[in-house]
Amino acid sequence: MEAGRIMLLPLILPYAGAAIAGGLTGHHARRGKIFSAILLSCAIAVGFGLLNFAWSAVGMPADLGGLKGSAWVAILSLPISLLLCVGSALLIVWKQRYTNT
Repeated sequence: MEAGRIMLLPLILPYAGAAIAGGLTGHHARRGKIFSAILLSCAIAVGFGLLNFAWSAVGMPADLGGLKGSAWVAILSLPISLLLCVGSALLIVWKQRYTNT
């Protein structure tokens, strides 16, 4: 495998994980499926900020390092995680409502 493909995996994995987690939340929540997905996306965005802070704290280069930069990462990743989590939860809810599964 090329080095470029290997370095791409850590960039895609958190977003794929957010979409899968939103789908699982939409599938397994009894009530408030969309609200649960919204709360999950907020937690994922905070997790992105914490990972960015940990990455810069161990001395690795980060574009937005430090506490303020990590807060910006959390704020800027919130719309993306909302789209992924709520979108996949809505797809699961739609599938459950309009099909027999």
